Amino acid sequence: NGSHFSYYNKEIGLPTDNILVINQDLNGNILLGTEGQGFAIIKDSLIINYSANNDFLSNTIYDIYVDENNNYWLASAQAGLILYDGDRYKSISVEYGLSSNYAYSIVRGEDKDNNMTLWVGTRDGLNRLSIDKDLNIADVRTIKYSDGFYGTSCNSRSIVKAKNRIYVGTGDRMSIVNFLSPIFKDLPF
Repeated sequence: NGSHFSYYNKEIGLPTDNILVINQDLNGNILLGTEGQGFAIIKDSLIINYSANNDFLSNTIYDIYVDENNNYWLASAQAGLILYDGDRYKSISVEYGLSSNYAYSIVRGEDKDNNMTLWVGTRDGLNRLSIDKDLNIADVRTIKYSDGFYGTSCNSRSIVKAKNRIYVGTGDRMSIVNFLSPIFKDLPF
């Protein structure tokens, strides 16, 4: 009835009714990741849709992270991690060293050497990305089974940072990456 609840759906402009993730940017805009219809930004009452129909890079967005400069980092199907800076988008995919073009989860890690650190859970494991101040990829490192990461396919929106650990939900367990462990002191992070 509108007095207690309001609704947004496809009938009033959303790209689909199937919303996978919701986040908010630094300007208060609501960001929606969908299954099959890309992502949308609700700016006041205006709905802006981004999908393959208007040259967006992926139609499925599993997770959204907004950094301190209001850049959107989108975990996607088929395009890996998508960076959207408000004007253009860029795919960070297997071509850049990501372990899969299916990215499901994103969390900000501890920054190192003045570079932003993002942890990205994908279909084929966990990735640590180092991104410089110009938003270029400085380094991509995949944490593998041989490193002690026994999870394989990471689940959607199932990665969280707490203190010196990253908790990752995978298809067959929850894995915990402990940065105080001696094994990680020797890895090139």
